[in-house]
Amino acid sequence: MKKAVIINASPRKNGNSSQISEYIIKKLEGMDITYFNLREMEFTGCIDCGYCSKNRGCVIKDELQNMYSIFDESDITITITPIYFDGTPWKLKAMIDRMQAIYNSKYTLKDSLIDRSKKRRGFAVSIAGGPEYETQFQGNKNVLEFMYKSINTELIEHINVSDTDHVPAYENKKAMAEIDMLIDRIY
Repeated sequence: MKKAVIINASPRKNGNSSQISEYIIKKLEGMDITYFNLREMEFTGCIDCGYCSKNRGCVIKDELQNMYSIFDESDITITITPIYFDGTPWKLKAMIDRMQAIYNSKYTLKDSLIDRSKKRRGFAVSIAGGPEYETQFQGNKNVLEFMYKSINTELIEHINVSDTDHVPAYENKKAMAEIDMLIDRIY
């Protein structure tokens, strides 16, 4: 059975990211799904203590401690995130910063926390309230590309959904069709 990780990075309950996350979870019925609803999780970001540059894993013991094994076992990762000031919400960025332990395990310790030979795929859905403009998604895209590289997952698409203050993401037919197509590709 395939394993999927769904990350809902929104701090808002029942907003666009939650609606899209719930839709994707239903579409992936039958898969073993781990749902990181960051709004409901208690954790901290990287404290740059240097532990992971000398040891496997992270010294911080909180709700992210098991994410390394979850990403190692995953086949699919899907991130759904709002955009704030062209960038990544703080809890998603804090989670990504904690992936420094994966990076160090691969490149400093040469003893990877995740299987580097395993083929993984995923996509991201980024949601912005305002009308589309050129750089609206660029900051977030850069961060997510690095995250997916860190967890050895091919980021096959980055779906951008703008103007959700006027048309909710789940009512955007083009975006929903893209999500359906990508789920079919990776399922």
